[in-house]
Amino acid sequence: MERTAWCGSKDMYDFLTNTTPSARLRSLRDILTSRSHPSSAEEGSRAHQNVLPIWTAAPRLRSGVSAILMIAVLLLAGPLYARPDLPHVTILSQVSVKDSRVLISDLLTSETRQTLASLDRIKNISIALAPLPGKAKMLDGRVIRERLSEYGITADRFFIQIPEQIRLERQGQTLLPTDVESLAREQFLSKLPWDDVQLQEIAIPEPVVLPYGKVELDFQRPGRTDLARPFYLNIDFRVDGQLVKRLYVRTALTVSDTVAVAARDLVPSDKITADDIHFEKRPLKSTLQKPVSDASFFEGRKPRAAIAMGEPLFEEMFVAVPLIRRGDTVTLVFDDGRIRVSAQGQSLASGSKGDRIRVMNATSHVELTAEVVNETTVRIVTGSIERISK
Repeated sequence: MERTAWCGSKDMYDFLTNTTPSARLRSLRDILTSRSHPSSAEEGSRAHQNVLPIWTAAPRLRSGVSAILMIAVLLLAGPLYARPDLPHVTILSQVSVKDSRVLISDLLTSETRQTLASLDRIKNISIALAPLPGKAKMLDGRVIRERLSEYGITADRFFIQIPEQIRLERQGQTLLPTDVESLAREQFLSKLPWDDVQLQEIAIPEPVVLPYGKVELDFQRPGRTDLARPFYLNIDFRVDGQLVKRLYVRTALTVSDTVAVAARDLVPSDKITADDIHFEKRPLKSTLQKPVSDASFFEGRKPRAAIAMGEPLFEEMFVAVPLIRRGDTVTLVFDDGRIRVSAQGQSLASGSKGDRIRVMNATSHVELTAEVVNETTVRIVTGSIERISK
């Protein structure tokens, strides 16, 4: 006797072979709680489409004892009514993937992969987006059944077993906070311009889980950041060249550099010489202030205010003193590396060392642009000669 005949209808057979035990339980619950006429079952079938086929296929379920016996049969019937002549397709209840998309092939048991080996076209069919690395989510089994049917994998050709819910996990690679700290020392601190930079704190709150692939970290600091004070470091995490995560982490450094230090008390009227300073390595209170790194800096400059002995010297603490004032007699020097010519002239503006000012040749009255060299000499800038009308 064929199994469909024993069950009473093709609907009953399909129900027994293509539903899970929990689905059968819900259907039977609706049968037992409905009234004794088909219309009640029809109302219940709106919630569970298997109710009406069971009702029409097995009328005796409406009697008490028969219903209880039939429940036991139905709960155990699924495996008994699998047609042996149909190939089996079984979906795993829990899957772990590496990539960002879940393929149908990821969900199949090894036996099912062999069964469907001839259907190459379904192997790379995307079924869902994977969760974030290190995370998990649930996938409705009905989605799998619908996608399989689109490719001809249906109950009339295969015996299909699909869990109601499939748990999807995304694998990932993990960077510990100590790993990120080591990379920060290697890739960020080593590129800073100061003599000695020590990492005091980098507040990575937890391990960083990333997709599989080649990992690269890019450390960036906002412009005009004072690295001698706590600041927020921007860390971009890239995998195979793609940005996958970005963190802003509190970071604290100790920055030391070799700086000029006052060897005595300095006052604004002082002309500072090499004997007034010495150089030593000091922790910087601010990286936004540029320390004096060479004694030649003090030529033509004086302190803006009094400076105590032992205090580190920064460029902002000094102001340029005009070496030449308007009307001063100066020596004009032209030197292009092949010809050197000098002449007397007159300053038409005041200027400090390195400033460009207008000067005039005392003999020819030609007006020129020149760079201040010292208190008595200016260097003519090539191409600056202009004839002045008398």
